[in-house]
Amino acid sequence: MNACRETADTTNDNELLLRIQVGDKYGFINEHGKIIIEPQFDNAGIFFSEGVCFARLGEKRGLIDGSGNFVVTLPDSIYYVNRFINGLAEAESYTSESGRNTYIITKSGDYFLPDEACLIGSTPNDSLYILSKNRIFNKNGRIIGGPYDDINYNHSDNKLFNDGLCAVKIGKKWGYIDREGKFIIDTIYYQADYFSNGLAPVVKSKEHDILSFITTNNKVAFSIDYKGQSHYSASDFKCNRILVDLDGKTNLFYKSGELIRCLERSYYDIEGFNCIDSLATIKKDGNTAKIDTMGNIVLNTNYDDVGPFLNSIALVCKGNNYGYIDRNGKEIINTHNHFYEHYRVEREDIESLNNSNSHIRAIWTKTNGISCMEYYDIKGNIIWSDMPFIKNE
Repeated sequence: MNACRETADTTNDNELLLRIQVGDKYGFINEHGKIIIEPQFDNAGIFFSEGVCFARLGEKRGLIDGSGNFVVTLPDSIYYVNRFINGLAEAESYTSESGRNTYIITKSGDYFLPDEACLIGSTPNDSLYILSKNRIFNKNGRIIGGPYDDINYNHSDNKLFNDGLCAVKIGKKWGYIDREGKFIIDTIYYQADYFSNGLAPVVKSKEHDILSFITTNNKVAFSIDYKGQSHYSASDFKCNRILVDLDGKTNLFYKSGELIRCLERSYYDIEGFNCIDSLATIKKDGNTAKIDTMGNIVLNTNYDDVGPFLNSIALVCKGNNYGYIDRNGKEIINTHNHFYEHYRVEREDIESLNNSNSHIRAIWTKTNGISCMEYYDIKGNIIWSDMPFIKNE
C-alpha cells in the first residue's frame, strides 16, 4: 500500500510539540504552553516525534510537519499513527472487509507487515525489531525467525533482545536466539525469562524445583531451591540487585547470589530496581512501597502502583485515577478526576512522554463527561487544559 508524498518545510525535529483541543479542533503547543500550530485539525496524534505527527483535516489524513503542513497523505483506512522511532511507527487501520489491523509505517508513508505487527524499541539508540504473529523481523522487514510458540521479552523497557539474546519457545521448551535468529542456547528449559545485566532466570523441567540464573553462555551463576512452592517471581537485575519472591518471603540478592536481606513479608508483585532513582517497587493488598538497594522501605503508599521518580516526581494510580507524587509521597498532581483510559496507541504515546526526561507531564481528565488533556510541569503547575466547549470560529 502506498501513500502520496508532498513537499515539506524543514522543521526542528527535536522540538516537542503537544496536542491541544479548543472546541472540536486540535492544534499543538510547545513545552512552555505557547501555541505553535493553531487548532484546525479534526484529529491528531498526542505529540510530535522525529519532526512529524499524524493528523486529519476533513477527508485528508497523513503526517504533518512542525508548521502544520501535510508532508505525507495516508489512505482513509489509517485512523492513527503512533510515535516514530528511528523512522518507523505503528499505524492503526480499519476496513469493513478486514477489520482492525496494525502496520509498520515509514516517515515517507510506505507501510508493510500487516497481521497485528508490533514495533519493539523505545529509544533512538535501540535496535528496532518487529513482531508479527510470533515472527521476528528486522526494521527492513526481513524475517529473523519464527513463527515461535511464544516469545519472552522485556515489556517494561520494550526491548526484544537483552544482552544480545531473546527467549523463544518451540513446543514446550524454551531457548535463546541471537539477533540473526541462530540458537545460542538450545530449547532445553521448561521456563525461561529474558536476560538483564548478563543473567536470566530459568527452570530446567516441571519436576526440577531449582530456579537457576544462567549467563549468556549457559553457565549457572547461582541457584535457589523452591521445592514445594507453587510459584516464584523474580525481578530484573538492576543496580547489581535482584528481588526474588519465594517460600512466602521476598528476598533481596546481590548479582553474585549473596543474600542481602529477607523482607518482612511476601509481596504479590515486585518490580526490580531501575537506574533512574535506584529504587525498587513492591506491592501487596492494594499498597505499594519503594525500597532502597539495601532493602529498607523508604516510601509507603496506598496507591495501586507507583512509577519511577523522573525529575523527582512519580506517576501513581488508584483504580482508574492517575496523578503524580514527590519523593515524600505528597501529591503534586492530584488523582481526582484524572485517568488513563483511552485508545491503546494514545495511552502508549502518553506513557512514553511521561516516562521521558521531558519536564512536561500529560494526563487525561473529564469535563462534563468529555475527555480532555491537561499538561503540567514537574512542580505541578498547569501549563495547558483543553477547552472542548469553546466555539470554533
